[in-house]
Amino acid sequence: MDQAAIDKLASETASALSRAAGTGDADALRGAVFLYLNRAYEAKLDPDLICDLFGVSQNNILSQAKLSKGDEAAALDAYAQLDPILEKQYR
Repeated sequence: MDQAAIDKLASETASALSRAAGTGDADALRGAVFLYLNRAYEAKLDPDLICDLFGVSQNNILSQAKLSKGDEAAALDAYAQLDPILEKQYR
C-alpha cells in the first residue's frame, strides 16, 4: 500500500469514527475500528504501522477524529480487543 492509500485509509477511518461518535452508538465505533483493522491487515501493512497510525504517531487517526475522551477510550478498547483477532486471521 503506497503512502497516498495509507493517508486515505487514515482519513476515511477518522471520518467514520467521528460519525460514529456523533451517534452515541458504541457498536458503530467498534465497527469503524474493525473496518480499519480489516483493511489495514488485508493490505499487508506492518502491525506496528497499523498501531502507530491509529493512535501513536503524530497526526494519528484518533487525533484526526477529534473524539471525546469517552469515545476515544471506547475506540482504544475496541482496537485492543479486535487487533489480536484480525492480526491472527491475516497471518
